[in-house]
Amino acid sequence: MTRQLTKMLAFTVALMLFVVGCGSSNNASSGSNADSSPAASASPSPSASSAAPSSSAPAESKPPIKIGVIISTTGASASIGTAELNGFQVMVDATNASGGINGRQIELVIADDQTKEAKALSEVKRMIEDKDIMAIVGGASSPISLAMVPAIEEAGISYISFGGSSSIIADKKWAFKIPPQERFLVRTLLSDAQKKGIKKIGIIRVNNDYGKSGADTFVKEAPDFGIEITAVEQINPDDKDAKVQISKIMGAGVDALGLWTSTPSESAVVAKGFYELGYAGKYPIYSGPAVSSSEFVKLEPNGSTGVIFPTYKFVVAEQLPQDDPQYEVVNEFLKLYSEKYTERSQFPANGADAWNLLKDAITRAGDNVTRQTIRDNLESASGVVGQLGTYNMSPTDHNGLDESGFVNVRIDNGQFVLN
Repeated sequence: MTRQLTKMLAFTVALMLFVVGCGSSNNASSGSNADSSPAASASPSPSASSAAPSSSAPAESKPPIKIGVIISTTGASASIGTAELNGFQVMVDATNASGGINGRQIELVIADDQTKEAKALSEVKRMIEDKDIMAIVGGASSPISLAMVPAIEEAGISYISFGGSSSIIADKKWAFKIPPQERFLVRTLLSDAQKKGIKKIGIIRVNNDYGKSGADTFVKEAPDFGIEITAVEQINPDDKDAKVQISKIMGAGVDALGLWTSTPSESAVVAKGFYELGYAGKYPIYSGPAVSSSEFVKLEPNGSTGVIFPTYKFVVAEQLPQDDPQYEVVNEFLKLYSEKYTERSQFPANGADAWNLLKDAITRAGDNVTRQTIRDNLESASGVVGQLGTYNMSPTDHNGLDESGFVNVRIDNGQFVLN
């Protein structure tokens, strides 16, 4: 009887241990499945060594930092927006692959604004409502960016724009922008014109805020270089011909044509007319950065030759002297970008620098990453070397660049040549 009781007790204990063991195995399996869900596997998992020093929690337990991207991947600005998104994505992917920031991965929420202001406004409102989104970047053109800024300022979320207009950041608290102030680009152009003895320039600009701002800057800055702006004509974004405007300007006896447009296609309309009227090769075109794209060359292979424009050093990275202060960072990005893309323009550099600034702001926030800390850290960014130069932000300057980061480039038979 005693032996039988002992056997029964032993069997019962063994059975209980087996059940408990099975339960533990099932729990471990559930945790593994959660980690391999689509959301969890969207980005590489950070290594334990990349966790923030101030936290004892494993890196895997930290939630991702969500960043909104509203960009034109379709519509008139698609070539610009896609290039900017590619540059941004390449840099974010590299950051995630190296462990993220303070042990947290970066998750992008991407929306196509279709190059439509109403669509951009709808998307920015949607992202503002998602309280997990810590900052927003994008706006491939000034009109798109300006459409979003009022909602951004009202809501209080950091926004880094790819638009060029100074109005995007003028008297703003939450809006920042990557492209330099127009005056630095214009002065870079005027310096070259002065060296070549040019005294009179006529301007053709696109009929929007960016075009007006650029033309006004030419008028304001030209006297410093002994140059007169004789006339300003305009084209609409959807115009297919600009010969009337070109004839008016060139008929007034100018030494060069100035051009300030938003897209490669607008620039190509003017360059084509300039070529067909016989002015190409006889008079230079000094253009804003919209021509800094192989798309412009493809649209107008004849009229593009001889166009001079100020741009980022990324466009001519291999031609830079090795003692240039941006040489290393520019060529590092070129190597990273070229592993995935062959298209070269200045626009991927906008995306790269937007991430450089955000990465700096998020890193300095430590474990306190909020919309407010990112804004404050963007505004206090100092000595951040990027593709466009060295950023030194302040409460009165939400761009932070000077003219030292730009070079004049000439298009020569489809090639970008350091001028």
